[in-house]
Amino acid sequence: MRSGFATLALALLAGCNDPIYLNENRALETTLDSATMTFTADSDLYVLPVRRPSADEQKELATERQTRKLPMAIPWVAEEDFAIEIEYTLENFDAIPVEATFSLNGGNEFGDYIPADFKSTDPNAPLPLPLLGGTPLVLAAKESHSGMFREDEIAEAAVDLEAIVRYPLQDVMTTPFVVIAHNSTVTRDGLQNIPAGDVTPQMVRFYFALSATGNVRADFVIRVRDRSGKLGSAGARGLYVRTDDQIAPAYLDMKAP
Repeated sequence: MRSGFATLALALLAGCNDPIYLNENRALETTLDSATMTFTADSDLYVLPVRRPSADEQKELATERQTRKLPMAIPWVAEEDFAIEIEYTLENFDAIPVEATFSLNGGNEFGDYIPADFKSTDPNAPLPLPLLGGTPLVLAAKESHSGMFREDEIAEAAVDLEAIVRYPLQDVMTTPFVVIAHNSTVTRDGLQNIPAGDVTPQMVRFYFALSATGNVRADFVIRVRDRSGKLGSAGARGLYVRTDDQIAPAYLDMKAP
C-alpha cells in the first residue's frame, strides 16, 4: 500500500465512495464575430482544488521516491487518489443545425499538455489529438446533447499525460501522437520511458475548449470520488495545484544544464 495507515484513515473519514460534485467556473459559449461573421471559440481552465500535503506527508513522498529509485518526484495526487468523471451538456441556441466540437486537455501537477506545442514545421501537418473529446457533433436546431468523460477515460488520460509531461519518447514531438492513439491497457506504445515502479499522477488541470459553426453553450460538472482525503474546498486559499494559464512540462527541467 502506497501511503500506509494514514492514507487509509483519511480515505475512511472522507467517505471515498461518496462523490463530490464541483461546478464549472463558467459556461463556455461560442459568440458571433460581426466583423468576420464567424463564431468565436471559447475555452476555460478548471483546476481541481487539492489540499497541500503536511510536512509528514511530504517526507513520506520523498522516502517513497528513494525506495522506488525514481528519477522524478512521487506525485502528491496520484491517479489512484481520485476517481474523476465529467458530465457535460452542449446546447444549440440557433434555429438551424450546427456543428460543435468539445474537447478536454490539461495537465497534472508537473505540467500541461498543449496540442499546439507539438505542431510540425509542415503547415499542413495536423495537430495531435486532444486527450479527450474533439469529435465534431451535429446538433439539430435548438437541440441539447449530454455527454460524459468517464472515470476510465480520465485514468487513461492521466497515463498519457505522464508520458507527455515527464517521460516522453526520444523524439519528444511524436509522443502525444503515439500515446493518445493507443490504450495503455492493451499496449505500452509510447510509454517505454516511464520507469518501473512509477506512480501515475492524476489529471488535476482541465482545459475545456468549445468551437461551433453557430451559437452553442457548454456546461459541465466534475464528479470526484476522493479516495485519500486530498480534495480541498473550491475557492479556498493555499491550495496545492498551480493555477497558471499553462505549466511547462517537467521533462524540460530534466534536460536543463
